[in-house]
Formats: sequence, C-alpha cells, structure tokens
Amino acid sequence: MTNAQKIRHLYARAGFGLSFKEWQDKKMMSIDEAVRELMEAARQADLLPQHALVQKFQNASSMNQGMKENRKKAADLRKQGRMIVGQLNADWVKRMGDKKESALLEKMCLFWHGHFACTTKNPVMATNQLNVFRAHGLGTFKDLVLAVAKDPSMIRFLNNQQNRKNSPNENFTRELMELFTIGRGNYSEQDVKEGARAFTGWSSNRRGVFVFRKRQHDYGQKTFMGKRGNWDGEDIIDIILENPRAAEFITRKIYRYFVNDKLDENRIQELSQTFYQSNYDIAALMERIFRSDWFYDNSNIGAKIK
Repeated sequence: MTNAQKIRHLYARAGFGLSFKEWQDKKMMSIDEAVRELMEAARQADLLPQHALVQKFQNASSMNQGMKENRKKAADLRKQGRMIVGQLNADWVKRMGDKKESALLEKMCLFWHGHFACTTKNPVMATNQLNVFRAHGLGTFKDLVLAVAKDPSMIRFLNNQQNRKNSPNENFTRELMELFTIGRGNYSEQDVKEGARAFTGWSSNRRGVFVFRKRQHDYGQKTFMGKRGNWDGEDIIDIILENPRAAEFITRKIYRYFVNDKLDENRIQELSQTFYQSNYDIAALMERIFRSDWFYDNSNIGAKIK
C-alpha cells in the first residue's frame, strides 16, 4: 500500500474522508505528520457557543417560568425547542464536512454520542452535552464518564432526577455499567442497587444545570463490587474503572468503530492494557491505533461500510 493510500484511509477513519483536492494536498505527508496534525487540530478546537436561536429559547423559557408555566406558551416552547434541535443537528453535519473544523474531534463526538446513548428535545441541554464530548472526548475516560454522569440531558433521560435516598432509581447506574463502562457479566444486581444509592441526589435544575441535592442523597454505607464505604457517584466510577475489564470494554468498542467489525482479540488485549495503564488516556489510545502498521493492513481497508 502506498503512503497516499494510507493517508486516504487514515482520514476516512479519523474523520469523514478527504475531497480530491484535500487528498492531493496531504498525500505526501508521513503518517506521523498526519496524525500529529489531526491531534493538534482537535486540541485547539473551541467549545460550541450557544446558537442565537438557543439563547432566544433560553430567554423565553426563563420568562415563561417566571409566569408560573403558562401552558400554551410552554407547549409552543417545546415545539420551538424541537425545531432548534433539528437545526443544531444540521449544523453538526456541516461541521463534519467543513475542512476548517477538526475532523477527528467531530468523529470522536459522534462516537461518544452513540456510546452514551441519549436524546433531548431541549436545545440548551443538547448544546451542553455536545460540549461535554468536545471537552473530554480525547481526554481521560474517567473525566468523560464523570461529566456525562453530571450532564442534565443524561440525568433526565435516565431518570436520575427521581433517584432519592428513600426511593432509589436504578436506571442510570444500570446503564452506566451495562452500556457505558464495563458491560454485562462484570457486575451484579446488588452492585446496581448499591450504585444507585451512591448517585442519589445527582439532579439538575430547570435551567438545565447540574445540582447535587444533599437532602436527597443517601449517606449510608454501601457495598459496591466488593468494596464497602460511604460511596458517592464519583467513587462508584472510580471503583468500576479500577477493573481492567472496563478498559477492555471501551477498547473493543473503539476498535470496532474505527478499525474493523471483525475483532482481533490479541490486538484488543494489547491496546486495552496500555489504555488501562495510561489511566484511560483516550488520545493516547487513538494515536496508538492510527500510528500502528496493522491499522493500514489490507484486511482493514474498505472494511467499514458507511
């Protein structure tokens, strides 16, 4: 395989492909230079500002709350919110194809958006959640998971605003382990129940801002994954990530998304070990994949069908 073909493959997986002109400009770059350029562009990318329509929606929502929720205006606001979320989606697609934007960061945001499956019809919270992925999508997985756990979109989507000490709601904790961090077979039903107690009081206010409600939190002793203590939500995340199976779970999903649906277990084990030892450094994992000779094997070229 020629270097020019490798560059095309890299940008197809680390981004959304290259136009012919972009490929002509980059095809003489070495893989190291191209990966460095991708990573640097991602590091320099800013958070998304609130769209003018989102700011208008936020102001209107605040006014309506001040009038004690006029029902007709509330219904109109919800309809307006759905329309603005549609506009935000269109804007994101445009960023994905804009060569002035960081292709790698947008690809990572798309990956994490699918991994942390969630939906919201509130454009303020939609923008804020996407900024969580922009801020932490190439940082440490611990910081990313913690930010998602405090994200109002996720809190409301998985009902953690209903998680109170006298009536724990298990939805978020179950999904945290089953889908987001470690996968089935690596936790018990007792872990779900005890973990839910640790996340009691993690809520959000009506403006879509994370709030810790002290009176709703269970401060009692909890036994989670064999460890006993007065755990809170952050402790639960720490205990989960102490298990190397969590690194393996995430690495396997990244490999499937960026490399090949057909998994090479030996490579996954090697990658997951270095991921775990790096304290879950996502950028380091992605660089290791993109710089590896096997990433450019014929078996991985054209193996992902868009």
